[in-house]
Amino acid sequence: MDEVLSQISNQVYEFDTLGLVQQYIFQLSENFKENHNAQVDIQQFVIFFINKTDEQGIEGLILISKLIELYQDILSQQNEKVLKLKHITDYLISSQEICSEYFNAKFLPSQNNKIQLTRHNLTDIEIQPPEILGLNPSMLRRLQTQLKIENIHMNNQIIYAIKGDNDIFLILQFCESVCMLHEFQFKKMLQPRNMIDGNFVLYGYYSTKQQRLGVVLRNNTLIFWDKRDNYSYDYQIETQLELKLISYIEIQDLWISSTNNCLQIWNLEQGKYQNLQNQVFSDGIIQLLEVIHLQMLLVASNPNIISCWDMFEQKFLFKFQVLHQILYQIVCSRQFQLIFTIGFNNYISCYELHAQYNDYNLKCQFLGHSSTVQCIEYIEQTALLISIDTKNVIILWDIRSQQQTQIVHLQTRILTKQLKFYCNKLCLIANMLQTLSFEKQLHLNKQIKLLQVIYDQWNKRNIIITKADIRIQDIITGKIQYILSDFQNEISASCLIEHGYSIIIGTIEGDLYKISLKHGQILEKWESFYQDEIISIQYDETYKILHIVSIQGILKCLPLTQLNVCKDNIYKDKWAIRQLSVNICINICQLSILQGLLAVSYEDFIQIWNLEYYCVSIQIQLEDNAIVTSMIFCDSLPLLIIGTNQADIFIFQLVQKNDKLYCTLEGHLNIVKAVLIQKLKSVYPDRISIMNNLFSKTSLELIELYDEGDEQIEVKHLFNNKYKLMTHGSFASSLLVQYHQEELKLYIATNRGSALVFNITELLNKKNIVKKLDQINQRPNYNPYRVVYNNLQGNFIDNYQIVQNRLIKDQVKKRESKFEQSNKIKQKFRNSLIRYSILKGLKDNPELDITHTLKESIFSFDEQLETADQIHNDMIIQLNFLYIDPYEILFHKKTQLLISGCIDDTVKVFTTDFIQICQFSIHNPIPYQWQSLLNEKNKLKATILVSLELLQQILPQLSLEKRKAYDIENMLRQNSIKHINKNSKQSKILKKKETIGNQQIILKDSFLNKRKISLCNNMKMPQISNQLPPSLRYYDEKIKQSKYQQEIHEQDLKIQQNQQKRTQGLQIELQRQQKKEILDYLTPESNGNQKFFEDFSIQALSARLKTESRTHQSKITKTTNDTKRTFTRQSLDFFDYAEKKDMLITRKDNIMIFIRF
Repeated sequence: MDEVLSQISNQVYEFDTLGLVQQYIFQLSENFKENHNAQVDIQQFVIFFINKTDEQGIEGLILISKLIELYQDILSQQNEKVLKLKHITDYLISSQEICSEYFNAKFLPSQNNKIQLTRHNLTDIEIQPPEILGLNPSMLRRLQTQLKIENIHMNNQIIYAIKGDNDIFLILQFCESVCMLHEFQFKKMLQPRNMIDGNFVLYGYYSTKQQRLGVVLRNNTLIFWDKRDNYSYDYQIETQLELKLISYIEIQDLWISSTNNCLQIWNLEQGKYQNLQNQVFSDGIIQLLEVIHLQMLLVASNPNIISCWDMFEQKFLFKFQVLHQILYQIVCSRQFQLIFTIGFNNYISCYELHAQYNDYNLKCQFLGHSSTVQCIEYIEQTALLISIDTKNVIILWDIRSQQQTQIVHLQTRILTKQLKFYCNKLCLIANMLQTLSFEKQLHLNKQIKLLQVIYDQWNKRNIIITKADIRIQDIITGKIQYILSDFQNEISASCLIEHGYSIIIGTIEGDLYKISLKHGQILEKWESFYQDEIISIQYDETYKILHIVSIQGILKCLPLTQLNVCKDNIYKDKWAIRQLSVNICINICQLSILQGLLAVSYEDFIQIWNLEYYCVSIQIQLEDNAIVTSMIFCDSLPLLIIGTNQADIFIFQLVQKNDKLYCTLEGHLNIVKAVLIQKLKSVYPDRISIMNNLFSKTSLELIELYDEGDEQIEVKHLFNNKYKLMTHGSFASSLLVQYHQEELKLYIATNRGSALVFNITELLNKKNIVKKLDQINQRPNYNPYRVVYNNLQGNFIDNYQIVQNRLIKDQVKKRESKFEQSNKIKQKFRNSLIRYSILKGLKDNPELDITHTLKESIFSFDEQLETADQIHNDMIIQLNFLYIDPYEILFHKKTQLLISGCIDDTVKVFTTDFIQICQFSIHNPIPYQWQSLLNEKNKLKATILVSLELLQQILPQLSLEKRKAYDIENMLRQNSIKHINKNSKQSKILKKKETIGNQQIILKDSFLNKRKISLCNNMKMPQISNQLPPSLRYYDEKIKQSKYQQEIHEQDLKIQQNQQKRTQGLQIELQRQQKKEILDYLTPESNGNQKFFEDFSIQALSARLKTESRTHQSKITKTTNDTKRTFTRQSLDFFDYAEKKDMLITRKDNIMIFIRF
């Protein structure tokens, strides 16, 4: 059957069903003269119009399918479940395709009471552009031709300019300091400490991320100034290198410098660097440029070579030679992802780099200058490229069409060294500072920043919500179709309603709008619905009510239909039927319509509100300094998952019993520890001792260990740069839960642009986990239109019941000993979340249940990390599932995708394995990469299948002639024969090419899967508060402290050496004394007859003392003639020898006496 449906779908053609309905609408109305409010069912609708046409067979079946689509379209737009005649006429009126031959415009209802937004339909050059076309949100502006010289009161000539956040820094010739300007007004001179005359500033760079200025001095010294202390303190690093350039790498948050033929990667905290050499640099380095979207560092070297480096692993990727004879300058466009180069030529080259294949290609060349191009400047968030040549001719280029938009001839002979865009002016850096103003302000007042991407499943399109406008994207081609703009205030929240035909918009001023996405009309407007910013809107489609939250902790329920309800407190709000005021400043909120709960966070607290009674049910206090960064309700399970800025993820179970909400902690994980443990397993799977060491440490301790050095963790290669990118300072910025086929997975998107997948299915094995969700609309006595006004001031709630439960931070002292033996993860939580109590002032309530304690079996999922990929450049603000094709279910298929939005205005679509298939920027009407997400054949086959079933039901109601024209068996038989014939003809051809073709496809797919690289990197490390890296004073003090500790260590070594020398001296002196005593002892009394023996003994003793080793000496005491003397083992031999000598003398005397006798 599937093949037959595919064969029929190939014959589908366009049919003007709307014109058909317009033509016969009056005849249709005659059938309902008696009751114009009567229901028009699908069978009546189809039978009426097929009787008015002559189509038959397959053409008739296609007509039925188009009528079914129109019927569904009318129901969706009118947001009705039953179709009536008035709905058809309203649809025709709103379609703007009414033919004058059928209707007279003067009889149509007036639309003047509707406020119309500006609908900007993109032009042909924007919708069907060249490959590098982009959308310029500011609409190209022109330069004024009057050149102005900025008076900075400096006598020295300018040699280089550095652009800061709101300032510009000038390096002056033969000057030992840097001139700082603010809005072209002199502010101060940055003078280093202990400056030596003639030590001039050569080059500099400003880091927007660190808010830090770094310069290179003539004596090879690096100096850094911080903006936070108004550039008053300078941090100096003295080197022996001949430094030339300095730059900053946002990917790794590192500073990099260069000499003539090598690079240095600096660690400011330790004042050390790592050298990087390559033969590519042999002719000299001329420029360093970071390409953030490709995770590359471009190094331009003489004469015309650009080398590309992966700074994560610090390895060379590839190089290419530009078309210029001598390369001057490289400029990168982050919006268009292009590289522009100039050299000793009169043209500009445009290149596109491919990180996946380590290749490049020349996109185009900008031709128009008559002399050598001197320098260029690209202005971000525009399509404007500005260049100037040696004849001082400025050309403004439109990158989208490579055309010149303006040419300015300057009446000056001074050559320009640099072009900078600053304070909406074009700065020409020559010997002096000159500026050209734009005719109008270049950038818009309202920033076009991504807020949310909503997939409209009914109309198969993406709704892109920005702060300034709404953009409609085609899901098949990926192109922007039209833009709704001209909102009075910035958009802060949105919610799609009525099957994608309308949208609710909230602004930062507290206004609320209902807007038609098709025509851009403001259908309803609630001015000053709040007095401050609206941060969240949720729509209950079943009861057609809105739940709206403001940043000041106020929740309101707004019905979109007229209700006959009695509002006792109508003076409090003229629109809302329910209201809860808690008077807190909300950071993040998350609503669950199915569970009827709203979770909000403020400071280190989390409150859970009830959406029926509009009351606070539970309050949870986290550990110290913990701030919630993301929250999500699991709609399939009663779970609340929370992520904090300390990289922790906590899983709570919420159980509703007898109108009371109970909260228990069921699971915990830390994303930093999980990534490090996974890396450890891959590097050293057998080092169990190291793993135990890591398990026992917290994430903050691991980060400190990484900062201090890898040796302390015993694994030198554990933390490479890519894993530091995923771990260092990371926290969960978005959460997503998938519960499918008894498997529970948690998707985590971080502020560093990485995505992690954890398998938490083990959580379902707990007996106390309720697997069936208790939906709010299934509860007894549920009233969605209940009128409640609660105001929580201080610690009380007015007009309604008190909070039933609240988790607070303090702990009952008698229970402290019970948890002493628990592991660190559980103890860490018990210090924060232990006992239940009600609000302050009601703690002595005897009805309060404080017997609840945290369970011993809290799961830790640190080892359950399945996937970790870097998918974005910056913080991910949105991560959702994407089910594009709902018709796949009819054919037993279901394709699941992931869509993510980044803070850098980039949106990507991935498979569940994080293989990228789509990528686009909201500033560009065409995508960078797009694969059609919708299979139109599935939709056609599904519609034809429904048409066949409907035709089978209405055949008995048709005339005999129509039955023959719509014979179902005949249509299926014909298309099945066509399908068989088509397959038999192609079978022989396919058999010949099958083996080679399949091998090529398999090789290509495997190659692409192996080469899957996310073309992104980390630009920033956004925190909850804009935290900057440690100040330069911190670095300086840390280095001083390390030097001080090193000096102390050296002094200790010297003291030990002196003690050893003193001990050796004492030993030598003792040996001398022992030698002297032995000699004195062996020296006999004065006796001339014994002269020979005395000389002989002294000589023998001296010889033995010179030859014998002095090691292993032990003391022996001998008493002679009542005198106690101490000898060594060496002297003992001589003592024996002296006794033998006495014996010889005695024997000699005896012999002499014998001879006499």
